[in-house]
Amino acid sequence: MSASEMKCFILCLGLLIGDLIPRGNCFWQLYIKLKEVVLLVLAKHVTIADHILLESLIEEHHAIIINTFRESLKPKHHFMVYYPFIMKQVGPLVNMWSMRFESKHRVAKGNANVVASRIDICKTLAVKNQLKLCNRFICKIGFKKSIQKGKSTFYEKIDNVVPNFNELVMRCGQSLTEFMDNIVSVKRVTVQSTTYQIQDIICTDFDCEISMPVFGCITKIIISKADQILFLYKKVMVSYFDSHFQAYKLDESENNQENIIVQCDVYQYSPVLCSILLDKSAYACLSGLD
Repeated sequence: MSASEMKCFILCLGLLIGDLIPRGNCFWQLYIKLKEVVLLVLAKHVTIADHILLESLIEEHHAIIINTFRESLKPKHHFMVYYPFIMKQVGPLVNMWSMRFESKHRVAKGNANVVASRIDICKTLAVKNQLKLCNRFICKIGFKKSIQKGKSTFYEKIDNVVPNFNELVMRCGQSLTEFMDNIVSVKRVTVQSTTYQIQDIICTDFDCEISMPVFGCITKIIISKADQILFLYKKVMVSYFDSHFQAYKLDESENNQENIIVQCDVYQYSPVLCSILLDKSAYACLSGLD
């Protein structure tokens, strides 16, 4: 697996096989502790005391490894001991990782694999990179459009697709005049490689009083002539956080009250991963990395 695939696998494993693992399984407890460490290490915002929490989580993680596998720790486990100190000194550790820079190497690695000659491979890759850049200049190829729409339906007035739009605007407390006329309704839209579609679950906010996210199920997607995106959604209630699945248990009761939110204002940029188990219970998992 690549680093990105491994990160996604760790975050989603609870929903993938959590229902097949007995509660209290010692090996599963190791995964839960590892995920807690990963979420804190990759968090974009941390508090002053989070380095103390991280130190405690790493200590518990290492203790589970020793007690479960009855073997000594590896060097990579020792490196984790220094994470809390670094977080205390410089803040969020995610700002120091090199994953985004290393992803650029993929193109060069692909070119290196198809080149037969190994004489001055660095110059060969540099020439290929410059030729590609020159081609973009000559052909006047700019950046790809950040928004890709699916099949769309044009409306002159927002009232034609959302009759109670004014009521929803008053409820959200924002001025959304750009969505009043000349808008399109779509069932699917891709923004910066992130796809939203009808029936997707999004995290619209986080209630700090009860430490629970606020979820919503997208019912309509509206795009203005300036390519601003508006979601109409129905609120999805959260029952509790299940530590075994590392996910939030969704309330099955229906909430017919519609709300609106602009795409750039959602709490988590990407749609929430949801899973329905065999007993028909639904769970949603936050990535925590947006």
